[in-house]
Amino acid sequence: MTASSIPASMEPHTARLINVIWQIVAIWVVSDIGYYFLLPALNIRPSYNDASMEIALYYIFWSGMAVITFWPVYRTWSVYGPRKTFESRLYSYAVWCGSFALCLLFVGYVLPQLPAVSWKERWSPPEFIMATPNYWLFAESCG
Repeated sequence: MTASSIPASMEPHTARLINVIWQIVAIWVVSDIGYYFLLPALNIRPSYNDASMEIALYYIFWSGMAVITFWPVYRTWSVYGPRKTFESRLYSYAVWCGSFALCLLFVGYVLPQLPAVSWKERWSPPEFIMATPNYWLFAESCG
C-alpha cells in the first residue's frame, strides 16, 4: 500500500500504522521465501540442527534489514508513544543486552535441564522437539 492508495480521510497515525504493517508483512514473506527456496538453492538445508550457523547468519542479515527498514519508526517512538521509552541510547543498550543475556541463560541453563525426548511415533516429529542445543541458541539469538 503506497501513500497514494491511502484514503485522504484516514488519520495520519492510522496511515502510518498500515504502512508499517505492510512493511512487516513484506519482510516476513521475503525472509520466509528465502528460507525455504534460497537456502536450499545454495545447498543449505533449512534446519537449525543441520545448518545452525548458516541460518543464524541468514537471520542476522534479516534483522539488519528490519532495523534499516524501521529506523524512521524507531526514531519517533518517544514522540508518538504513551511513555518516554528508550530516550537514552545507553538505556536502550542496557535493556537489549539484559534481554539477550536472559535468553542465553534460559538456553544455556534451563533447557539442558529438561528431560530428553523419546519419540516413538512412525511420523517425524516437528524439528523443535528433537532440536540440538545449537538450535535453541541460534533460534533465541536470531529470532
